[in-house]
Amino acid sequence: MREGLATAGLGVGLFVTALAGTLAVQGRLDADGIRGLPVISWFTGAGEEFEEGPQEPASPGPQGGGARGGSRSAATDDAADETPGLFAIPKLESGISAEDVERFLAQAKAAREAAEQERALVAAETRALETRQRDLEDRENAIAQAMLKVDAEREKLERRIEEFERQVLLVQRDEIRALRDYGRSLAAFDPERAAAIVGQEWESETGRKRIVRVLALMEPGDADAVLGALPDTRLREVLLERMKVVVETRDR
Repeated sequence: MREGLATAGLGVGLFVTALAGTLAVQGRLDADGIRGLPVISWFTGAGEEFEEGPQEPASPGPQGGGARGGSRSAATDDAADETPGLFAIPKLESGISAEDVERFLAQAKAAREAAEQERALVAAETRALETRQRDLEDRENAIAQAMLKVDAEREKLERRIEEFERQVLLVQRDEIRALRDYGRSLAAFDPERAAAIVGQEWESETGRKRIVRVLALMEPGDADAVLGALPDTRLREVLLERMKVVVETRDR
């Protein structure tokens, strides 16, 4: 609203200045010339006499002509004294004076400077956001590359685990084959001789684990014959319990 009033006041001032220059060039920069302007007469209400049309001047008679001319000149001077001058225009009904125009221009300048400062702040924030966005994009790219490496390492680990499981399975198969061969060899002996070998294996921890698995893999009749030939009843019971555990684990 204030910017609009300032612009309007500035326009009025420029318009009046242009009119004054035009009247000065035409030699009409006097009270009659100013009053004769349609815009001035519209504001001041002093143009009615021009709307009635030009009046024919009374021809001066042979007598009293100088007195009439003198009275007309005096009336013109009085009218010029009563007519507002060029610099009285700011006192019109618009209520805008030169001080108001200056104040409006100062306010407009201050508003423009504030807008420029706000624009600078917005530009700085925009640059900061763009920098942050680029940083986030770089981090996302770095995370994506790291995830690709993790996936590659996971695939390698899974392949190694599969290879290890295959090797373990092969070892287990070879070990079972060797244990079965051991059991067949043990069954070839007479039960007393086989029981003596079982007693020897039971003296070491490795032997205890091995003989239990051998007896569990032997044919049930051959294993029962060897166990029946053992002189130690407590050893026979322990072997039977451990053989059950081995069988249950193998069946799983």
